Amino acid sequence: MMKFDLTRRQFVNGSLASLGLYGITGLSNFVLADEPKSFDGMAKFITTGKSNVPYVTMTEEGPVYPPGEIPWLSDFTSVGGKGKRPLGQLVYLFGQILDAKGRPLPETTVEIWQADTQGRYKHPQWPDQKGLDPNFGYFGKVKTAKDGTYLFKTIIPSLYRIAGLTRAPHIHLKMLHADHGVLTTQVYFEGKEDDALREKDPVWQGINRMTRDRLILPRQSPKKFDDLNIAFEEDAVCCKSDLAFLLG
Repeated sequence: MMKFDLTRRQFVNGSLASLGLYGITGLSNFVLADEPKSFDGMAKFITTGKSNVPYVTMTEEGPVYPPGEIPWLSDFTSVGGKGKRPLGQLVYLFGQILDAKGRPLPETTVEIWQADTQGRYKHPQWPDQKGLDPNFGYFGKVKTAKDGTYLFKTIIPSLYRIAGLTRAPHIHLKMLHADHGVLTTQVYFEGKEDDALREKDPVWQGINRMTRDRLILPRQSPKKFDDLNIAFEEDAVCCKSDLAFLLG
């Protein structure tokens, strides 16, 4: 069985205490996935969309990819300082990055960027930058551990409307690996309200139907992940997203 063996490199932005991820050393007890199963070929996946490997559709970075250098930051809720937190539903987003055969990929850089609870991105071309939440990080990156695992602490973003388009709540992810290239995608959230919003979202409607259901993440109780040994906030939820490169 593969263990959630996060290293200190994944939490570069200060100490574990400053990140607010108390008890993080117990992560090595968390079982994320079984050893890779036999791979039945890419052709089957391309024609049927069926595979034990969590392939997803590539998407564009979009117009609000963070300008400048993305900081090493795993806890988006820590930037306001002790005792302060951003508005919104706390969510722990974590999972495993895999190669085309379902094997874990250590040393993968995972970037995420997203809107806040008012539908604002931190980007000079986005409206109302003066209204940004001072206690929210907006974008950051981590390195995967030996077993390919990653973890972010953030919030569930709001929908937004811009240029006549409605976007359902989503988080952008970009994975970069020296031997496997780049994988860019988006994850969404389970629920009737979100389902209805995706029906109006032209970006979602353009995603390959065979793989897009894998991009919808259930909001799960932290109690399901007690083995993480993290002192989850009572109002937090967990979203697990495993992602695999199509090539390599």
